[in-house]
Amino acid sequence: MKTNAGLENEYGQSVALKSVHLDGRIDGLLLTMKVRQSYLNDSEETIEASYTFPAGWGANLLSFSVELNGKRMQAVALEKKKAEKKYEKAISEGDTPVMLEKSPLGLYTANLGNLKAGESAVIEIEYAQLLRFESGRLRVTVPTVIGQRYGDEVEQGHIAPHQGVDVDALIEYPFTARIDVIGTTANGVITCPSHQAVTTAVEGGKRIELTKGGMLDRDFVLSIDELDGVSFALAAVDEEEYAVVASFCPKLPQQVAMPLALKILVDCSGSMAGESIEQAQEALHELSLRLSPDDAISYSKFGSTVEHTSNQLEKALSSTFKLSFAQAYEQGCDLLLITDGDVWDIEETVVQAKR
Repeated sequence: MKTNAGLENEYGQSVALKSVHLDGRIDGLLLTMKVRQSYLNDSEETIEASYTFPAGWGANLLSFSVELNGKRMQAVALEKKKAEKKYEKAISEGDTPVMLEKSPLGLYTANLGNLKAGESAVIEIEYAQLLRFESGRLRVTVPTVIGQRYGDEVEQGHIAPHQGVDVDALIEYPFTARIDVIGTTANGVITCPSHQAVTTAVEGGKRIELTKGGMLDRDFVLSIDELDGVSFALAAVDEEEYAVVASFCPKLPQQVAMPLALKILVDCSGSMAGESIEQAQEALHELSLRLSPDDAISYSKFGSTVEHTSNQLEKALSSTFKLSFAQAYEQGCDLLLITDGDVWDIEETVVQAKR
């Protein structure tokens, strides 16, 4: 038996994941999302496939189901060790079990065992997420891929060996998405800065759909602006009671803006070459247009044009938090990090930032 976690590329490496589709709905501040992952074993052998993927910040899993050879099965929640034993037993008996795991960092791993040659399977995960309403805007970010992270994914990221995340820029995963925006939220100005998309009217709101086939190489981002003064309310029956989510943002008298104390840290390593560094330049340009004479700014960059021989991101973060510590403690300051990288040991970074 072989273990795979991708699809066939130009080098003939065979994997099982074929495509991912998002089908979401935004009603007020509640996002419900269905993620459909399509698998096909196009090899000549029975395989066990595993695919590790992220979910939205603060997302809560609602359901997990699988369609195998035309039959739909609904998952049940089990204690971790019990679920693992049942999964391994099913594999040894020749069945085709499916198991979904969640890591401490919020990553999910779909395990698909004994997928026979020529067989296909569709895994569907549904989750809900409460959105944040800030400054008259809603920003919806749906992570679709786990980029390269520095550090030890097992020791620092608490990732089991079979949940390992291998980043391969040559593998392309087709990606489609459709989001319905319902109610008062649909009155805002809806844009999709991450992908080419079209907006059409549907009953009770608007629909945003990708116009061009995407790939799992970036987050899916939706921005809903011009919602100043809008309030939100959503109610649902919970057995014999009701659950209500309400939010409003009162319009306060305009206040005099305080001078800004900002430290800017920009990743200029080799991984930022191309589109990433261009976006960083655009961000810095836009920031410069919004500065006032009273603002205090410090700028630092890090990276190597040769090779990554050490964890420069972690070192840069650590040193930046220690810069002018006494002054930052007394006056307070903000830190803006512009990077396409990430670290597994994010908890330690947060601890340093809070000191």
